[in-house]
Amino acid sequence: MALAQRRTPPEPASLSPSRPFTPLLLLAVLAPLFALLSPYNPLSSLSQHSNPFESFPLAESNALSDTPKALIVTAHPDDEVMFFSPTIWSLNKAGWEVSGLCLSTGNSSGLGAMRTDELYKSYEVLGVERKRIGIIDHPDLQDSMTAEWDPALILSIVEKHLSTSPADVVITFDERGISNHPNHIAISEALSSSTRSTQNSLSSIKVLHLRSPAILPKFTGPLYPIYLQVHSTVLDILNSNRYAGTDDTNDSKRSAGHSGGRHDGSRSVIVISNPSEWLTGIRAMMAHESQLVWFRWLYISFSRLMWVNELLEI
Repeated sequence: MALAQRRTPPEPASLSPSRPFTPLLLLAVLAPLFALLSPYNPLSSLSQHSNPFESFPLAESNALSDTPKALIVTAHPDDEVMFFSPTIWSLNKAGWEVSGLCLSTGNSSGLGAMRTDELYKSYEVLGVERKRIGIIDHPDLQDSMTAEWDPALILSIVEKHLSTSPADVVITFDERGISNHPNHIAISEALSSSTRSTQNSLSSIKVLHLRSPAILPKFTGPLYPIYLQVHSTVLDILNSNRYAGTDDTNDSKRSAGHSGGRHDGSRSVIVISNPSEWLTGIRAMMAHESQLVWFRWLYISFSRLMWVNELLEI
């Protein structure tokens, strides 16, 4: 008896394959974002406002010279670019003399000498000369998530540095240290206490703390500066209508955007990098070859701190 031949059911009509994610499609997505951030874009009202450090108020006793000076105090090599590059660029453009003080060599993996050299190279890409960079290698200030840095020791080191390299403004982390790193937090604690004390040389120097974003907003990349620019444009339009027909004494009210007071009485300064400055920040990060592991690539790609810094004077 012959077996019946099994008939293969016809295959259903296949759906057309999905279009691959090509570089051209990526360019189509990124181009509008970069266009919005361009300094030539009419929406870039924040870029059109004056650099906040061009008119940053200094105490008369701190007017050290015709060139104002700023000191960036960090904990580890690569902090300067991962967290403070927009601030460093803004200070440079405003004609400030920028110097850096790093309180460790980042020797947690035995790479202290290499990371020291990388720090110099990174700062040079950001426009800060090697001679203006100080690096501390103290046995009680070693790079570690478990080591407790003594704020009193940190304060004494910063004061000693300022005695030979004075500054008008000191810029560092806030109380959350961006990533809750205990070394970052210890620096914030040391310099925050200095602003409340009248017994040290920092009592008359302005100290600005870099505001730590929440976890999710931290990784909004260029979307956050776009939001700030659109928000500023809307405020400018509303304020222009509000103050239409008034005299020029209200100009300062209409032009606020980069710098101003907060409800808690602190002063805030917002600095934003354009795409060219962001790319320079990426180049500076490339100097830290020993640190270019996969998760840092994700960080520099999506972190808003590579684009925007909000500094608080508390």
